[in-house]
Amino acid sequence: VAPELQSNYTSCVFQDSRKTVWNGNNKGLAVREGDKFVPVFTDQLNQKIITIAERRNGALLVGGENGVHVVSPDKKSIRCIVPLSALTNAKEVRYFYEDREGKIWICTYNGGLFCYEGTKLTSVNDKKHCGLPLDIFCLARDDYGYLNITTNRGLYRIKETDLDNFYRNKIDYLIPYVSRKDEGILNTEFNCGFQNNFLKASNGHIYFPSIEGVCEFIPDMPERQPLIPRIESIMIDGQKKPDGVNEIPRTG
Repeated sequence: VAPELQSNYTSCVFQDSRKTVWNGNNKGLAVREGDKFVPVFTDQLNQKIITIAERRNGALLVGGENGVHVVSPDKKSIRCIVPLSALTNAKEVRYFYEDREGKIWICTYNGGLFCYEGTKLTSVNDKKHCGLPLDIFCLARDDYGYLNITTNRGLYRIKETDLDNFYRNKIDYLIPYVSRKDEGILNTEFNCGFQNNFLKASNGHIYFPSIEGVCEFIPDMPERQPLIPRIESIMIDGQKKPDGVNEIPRTG
């Protein structure tokens, strides 16, 4: 127990690349100094902190009920880059994923998935033909280039390149694979979005916390079998089209 913390309710504990330990709790953020935690940035962060991640440049991403904040690489300053109000309908930020291009994918509860590129924020769920639900708790990348997404409706899986192409309007549909009870999931509610959201083992298996225990996912490459359509008959107004009729008149 650390009595110096702002709250006894801890949502996440994170160790950055400099071995500094951070605590996200019900009332803000704290950092380990010596043998105790010291609350930091109390003016900017006065609500629940749920997730912390480190960018490749050393800056920290901090998310929760306050939206998205960035702590500078020297850990001395903080700024808000996305207020919660900008994340349409989101109740809180649950997870960050930084892709190879440096785009930040923001997982939210009740708001869906967002992409933050440069200073531009885009809602993926607001795009037409998006097959993702509004509760997204993490993006866990596997060894096959797929992002595995925990939700309240099961485990979703999409190819990362498909997500990027859908975001950039290069494809019109985002259709994920979905695993539910038929695939062996005891409870489809993965409402355990607090750190740690998942564990990727050295053998590539991914472990997700759920409402009823731990789900082990063994990734593989989905098999695709091309289908060759065969038309056996054509029906017109409930009647089989007569042989030799190759044009169908359009009537009112």
